[in-house]
Amino acid sequence: MIDVSFDACVKEIYSAKGCIVVTGVGKSAKIANKIVATLNSAGTQAIFIPGEDAIHGDPGMIQSKDTVICISGSGNTPEIKVLIPILKRIGSRLVASVGNTNSNLAEKADFILNATIAKEAYVHRLTPITRTSTQLAFGDVLAVCLLEISDTSNGDFAEHRLEGSLGRQFYLSFSDTCTHKELQKVIEKALLEDLTVEISSKRVGCRRVVTDDHELQGVKSGGDLRRIPKKILTLAKPRLSIFKRAQKDTFASEAWSQLSKGRNCIKFENSFVIR
Repeated sequence: MIDVSFDACVKEIYSAKGCIVVTGVGKSAKIANKIVATLNSAGTQAIFIPGEDAIHGDPGMIQSKDTVICISGSGNTPEIKVLIPILKRIGSRLVASVGNTNSNLAEKADFILNATIAKEAYVHRLTPITRTSTQLAFGDVLAVCLLEISDTSNGDFAEHRLEGSLGRQFYLSFSDTCTHKELQKVIEKALLEDLTVEISSKRVGCRRVVTDDHELQGVKSGGDLRRIPKKILTLAKPRLSIFKRAQKDTFASEAWSQLSKGRNCIKFENSFVIR
């Protein structure tokens, strides 16, 4: 249930001076682990401590400035009952994501995420389905709220995700995609036949086209040459590829976006990316 208490939980977690510790037992532990992964990905430092381990020495990891999120369906799990007094002695703030607001956990918590459900999906209630889905959703919504409050940018997000499709989209820069080898140049009045031989003999597949004063006019690739009518003999007549300059720290995804909008190539210093 998203209500005033949820808003208070978001503010508490956002303003926490220490780490966010998430714990649970059984299925709740699995949910807790996933929430920790999501919070860390969103830039909020979080750690997971299994409920069973939390009462056997692991509370030594928890400090008074930390905020502990305890996930439970009944709120009366034996391990959680033992853990609560330990957290109180440490002085940590306790957030209860609980499916029973009349439980021991809800009574002792500083903040409550009300995960009460009308009924379980499975008629015999032998395994939590609706309840765990609800608490998992709470974790995702919590992470989104923290991202919104902190006004996290693509660059900020990239600091925590270096691989995968999302990581490459926000972390891989345009310069990372370039060979950083200066392309050989040809004068725009050069014969197409000579340029064809030059491109075919090298592995780069294209050449810079410049004026007599070495001013860059564009580039020509092997594909460009094959599309030029045979009656045209020099580079002066055919239209040269239009290019757009890009800063070296431009995201690669942004550069590819420019290419998809009809740009034939993008120039970065002495390197080119050809569509």
